[in-house]
Amino acid sequence: MRTRLLVALVGIAMLALAAFAIPLLFVDSARIHNAVDEELRRDVTRVSFFVPPGFGSGSVAFRLPTDDPDLTASVYNRTGTKVAGDGPPNGDRLVALALDGETSCGSVQRDRICTQPLIEESTVVGAVRASEPLATARKLVRRRLLAFFLGGMGVLAIAILAALGGARRLSRPIAELRNAAVRLGGGDYTVRLPKSGIAEMDETSDALAHAAARIGREVERERAFSADVSHQLRTPITSLRAALETEQLVPREDSRVILAEALIDVARLEATVRHLLALTRDAPLDRQILPTVAILQTLAASWRPVLASAGRSCQLTVASPVRDVVVRASRSAVEQILDVLISNAQMHGAGIVTVSALVTPSGALAIRVGDEGKGINGESSVIFERRTSPAGGTGIGLALAATLAKAEGGELMLERSGPRPVFRLTLPPLPIGHDGLRVDRHGDVRP
Repeated sequence: MRTRLLVALVGIAMLALAAFAIPLLFVDSARIHNAVDEELRRDVTRVSFFVPPGFGSGSVAFRLPTDDPDLTASVYNRTGTKVAGDGPPNGDRLVALALDGETSCGSVQRDRICTQPLIEESTVVGAVRASEPLATARKLVRRRLLAFFLGGMGVLAIAILAALGGARRLSRPIAELRNAAVRLGGGDYTVRLPKSGIAEMDETSDALAHAAARIGREVERERAFSADVSHQLRTPITSLRAALETEQLVPREDSRVILAEALIDVARLEATVRHLLALTRDAPLDRQILPTVAILQTLAASWRPVLASAGRSCQLTVASPVRDVVVRASRSAVEQILDVLISNAQMHGAGIVTVSALVTPSGALAIRVGDEGKGINGESSVIFERRTSPAGGTGIGLALAATLAKAEGGELMLERSGPRPVFRLTLPPLPIGHDGLRVDRHGDVRP
């Protein structure tokens, strides 16, 4: 790329130099020849002053000055015969033109010649001839050509240096852009390019950086979705497996019961995938007034068989004022959060799993999930970050739960790290009278 740019820029400089220098050289050469002719005309005029009056009678003798070694001057009579000077004995065609009354200049063999008629009383009585070797003019032309050549080489050298700098300046951002595209193709979505000072290149670099950031966000969302689905499907799959294995060991008379329970778990699987996909696209599907009591009862019922298989139990406590708190949120998001908290208590905790709901002094709904285990070691702020869990987990569940809580305008926090750790989900209430809604004593939302 740099070589092509350099060749192109130097080629343009050479064409521009040739387009300027060649015509100028021709013009300058013509100017030099014109200057030689002008000088010869002055010499002819100067020599004519040395011809004495009465030259036409043929009886006057005279001599011409010889102070200029490069100048050959001579005088011819009316018949074209030389009578003075250093020219040829007989006049040439230019002398003939002068005898006819015409002043002229031209080249004869190796000389540049100018002639002028001698006139006495309106009659041409002779001719004056002045000549100079063509080599003199050619020497001046060669000197000027050398000067042009040296000047052109200097200009070309400057052009080459400028082309090198320009090619380097143009090729560097292009190479950086290519390298950034390669890095982007390799999975590096943090590509950033320095400003080059070239507006078009900087705009292209900014567009590539924005595209990389956008692709990175989309890829991160897809990765998070895959990890979240993998994590969250474990619970309903475990529940389904436990139910089927229990039925296999102790079959009931009516097989439709286990099929109905299995369909409930399958529906949970479908809802989990649908909700996590909506979360990935920032488009929750089921925001509504939450029937808090019904959600907690269903959740506790679904987890009791799983905990019972490990010799543990689940206790649910709902304070009376909870029925009067109106919360609008995604039901599936809240269910996912509570599933994560109970799953963590089941996997990493011990003893009874407690789920309780209460109203905070500010009127918000608080749902607490705890167990009788030893608690959580280390910094409590780190547990909500995606990581590899030192306790053998994936490090995804709590991060997902915190993200879901934040998306619903709530907050998930570790209220007590242990022993007997407790997590608390807080959801803000709707303002009193919002949309004219209220909650009856059974926990149902009515207008």
